Amino acid sequence: MSSAGHVLDMIKRSSYNASIKQKRVDRMRKIKAMYEEELLRHHHTEIRHKDIDKQDLERIKINIRHQISTHRKRKLLLSGVTTLVVVIAIYLFSKSMVLWVL
Repeated sequence: MSSAGHVLDMIKRSSYNASIKQKRVDRMRKIKAMYEEELLRHHHTEIRHKDIDKQDLERIKINIRHQISTHRKRKLLLSGVTTLVVVIAIYLFSKSMVLWVL
């Protein structure tokens, strides 16, 4: 009968975790509603939750994917160029230090 306490503890933890999850969902719903209200009040932007047909949805998804891909490529290129510049600078600095020591 020693495992009965463990089972009861497990049930209590499970219900506690479910209540935490529900609180988080409620809090996020409240934050989203406040954000939409703020946008409507100050920026006069109405957020409409409308049904979008499949063709428009696919076009929007393709555009978003293209923007993300372009952004990633730019970041990769910038990272590569920056790395190359740093490596060249270190190489030149080390060459000048060797000449200075000699």
